[in-house]
Amino acid sequence: MKTMLKFFTFVAVLFGFSSISFAQGTQSTASATADAGARIIQPLKLIATQALEFGDIIKGENTVTVAANGSRTATNPDLLLTLTSGGKTPQAAEFEIEGEPGLAYVVTYESNVKLNGPDSATMSVESFTTNATLTLPNEGTTAGKDTFNVGASLTVSADQKPGVYHGTFEVTVNYN
Repeated sequence: MKTMLKFFTFVAVLFGFSSISFAQGTQSTASATADAGARIIQPLKLIATQALEFGDIIKGENTVTVAANGSRTATNPDLLLTLTSGGKTPQAAEFEIEGEPGLAYVVTYESNVKLNGPDSATMSVESFTTNATLTLPNEGTTAGKDTFNVGASLTVSADQKPGVYHGTFEVTVNYN
């Protein structure tokens, strides 16, 4: 009888270990559920509402700068002219941007901008600056809308041909 009891005890322990090892095999994989989502945002829109104007400049070597706030300076300020009638008023370019409220954006400018004048004469425009806030307003009636200005510098050579010069430049905005 004692032998029989030892045998049944041995068999019970053996089955106990085998069920534990089987139970461990059923826990070798696990799964979980994760959320998925997306946000669709407004595309950026950019409209030029005012041209960049360097104003009237007397012939002579000069670098004329119109700041983003519209002020005009020059390396040779004696060659800047402000006419009371019929003149070109210096001003920064103005842009209206519209997009997703609260998102940041960056402003980039075209390089190698030229103003074309008489007899294929040109002048270089460079060193663009802006007063953009770089974040679209998040609240109020202007949510997602902003206005900013762009200024630049114009290089005038000593032998620049007199006349009216004109050109274009591209400003690009991207979400940041």
